Amino acid sequence: MDSILQFYRKTRERFATVVDKTDKEHLKSWELDDEYAYSWFQSLANMLNAEMQKQVGLDVAETLFDYMREQFSTGSPEVQNCIDVSFVENLVWRVSSEKARPYWLRIPDLLKNLYLEFHRSPPC
Repeated sequence: MDSILQFYRKTRERFATVVDKTDKEHLKSWELDDEYAYSWFQSLANMLNAEMQKQVGLDVAETLFDYMREQFSTGSPEVQNCIDVSFVENLVWRVSSEKARPYWLRIPDLLKNLYLEFHRSPPC
């Protein structure tokens, strides 16, 4: 099973198209260093939130959501916690219901359930 660092590196490799945007978001609060791999997934969620605000990147978001579901289903408890706390809990933060709706409809049920366990209600 992957460690957070392996998960981070694999995600960056698989989703090279969003790495630059995510790294820019990450650098607002953190250093770009393996030490902050866990926090990078919060930056990934924040980058997606910015995309939701602009109503772009729906296909990329859906692919990322499916990947996160897969990694949660097969990942170590450490990776599962990272996906839950660093990624899912930060999704749709400060995104209007109207703009969040198309993305929410594409989030796999497993991730929706994690979101609802924390936030208690859907974003739209």
